[in-house]
Amino acid sequence: MRKHFGVLVLVGGLIAGWSLWAEDWPQWRGPNRDGQIRFTEPKTWPEKLTTRWKITVGEGYASPLLAGGRILQFARQGDDEVAMAIDPANGKILWRQSYPAPFEPVQSAARHGKGAKSTPLYYDGKLYTFGISGILSCFDAATGKLEWRKEYSKEFKATWPQFGTSMSPVIGDGLLVALVGTNDDGAIVAYEAKSGDQKWIWKGDGPAYASPVITEIGGVKEVVTLTQKNAVGLSLKSGELLWKIDFPGRSGMNIPTPLRFGRSWNDAGPGEQKWRLLDGGEGLADHRAHDALQLTGTEGKFDFRIFQPQRRDIFLRRRGERENALDQRSQARGQRSDLHCG
Repeated sequence: MRKHFGVLVLVGGLIAGWSLWAEDWPQWRGPNRDGQIRFTEPKTWPEKLTTRWKITVGEGYASPLLAGGRILQFARQGDDEVAMAIDPANGKILWRQSYPAPFEPVQSAARHGKGAKSTPLYYDGKLYTFGISGILSCFDAATGKLEWRKEYSKEFKATWPQFGTSMSPVIGDGLLVALVGTNDDGAIVAYEAKSGDQKWIWKGDGPAYASPVITEIGGVKEVVTLTQKNAVGLSLKSGELLWKIDFPGRSGMNIPTPLRFGRSWNDAGPGEQKWRLLDGGEGLADHRAHDALQLTGTEGKFDFRIFQPQRRDIFLRRRGERENALDQRSQARGQRSDLHCG
């Protein structure tokens, strides 16, 4: 992973005609948070891509969004974190908002810089950003007006995990969900997206670098994510813990975003839903997954399988509110896995 100073470039007329061919890209990993997008191929492609415009946006790893007819970008410039809206037709900055964001990386991560790592989120005309030092903000995406902001210095012993905040918030049913705080002292919290009022908080573990997803299992909408030491499912509505699996990441780092990879239905009853969490090995082409979790569920019953290369597999089954762990020893070899954004 290398330090990244962002230069936003428009080539050819691809962005200008995007709305005619595809959905918006409003959040981390796309419309459904799965790296996929519906796309209609244009009748003709340009023979050569040419640069229409180019602007410098700052330092960081946060992906730009294309939503609401504009490009939305979040980065670092000097000592400030900066959110901005850009006209895709000409590169004109439509609005720019900045705020001080003090942050010092640990020595082992200093080469990655101080730039934002969390991809912002567009929802219902608002832009939500989560800075590397744990500052959560909501802006009006049309005007740049700050709607609300959260910082956690009075709630936790520190406001970011060891290597800086990296998870990208998610929204479902009007609730914004984020992992906040620091190692061994953090939480998963949900806010009313419009007002910023806190709806619920779960303080069962510190934050991971992983981003949560929202899905429906057994008729209940769940927030599914990795935390510092676990994989968990919480009720989106109430924050109630529905299930938890011991899932410590390598060197204390849980990074993968959960991925829903299949669902089938039949006339006999509820369908099957499966999940897999994979280490994408960012920046290492030959990196192999060191942890993977698969969840298969039908109404009232869920099976989990944690796969760890050269270690034993761990199985856990939950019925209702009861958890019963079953260990099964096996020798298994890892499989390479990559997370792709379409």
